[in-house]
Amino acid sequence: MPIEIKELLIKAVVSDTTKQNNSQPVGINMAKIKNDLTKEITEKVLQMLKEKNER
Repeated sequence: MPIEIKELLIKAVVSDTTKQNNSQPVGINMAKIKNDLTKEITEKVLQMLKEKNER
């Protein structure tokens, strides 16, 4: 059964990295961001499916 996503909210924080002394590589940050985003989207889709099945 296809699922239609009517609304997708994406939040991002942009900062100037030249002024910060960031000792953590960018790749690790991106992996965490992707993981968090995937987890949040999965939770919302499962919540929507649960609400739909309750009707």
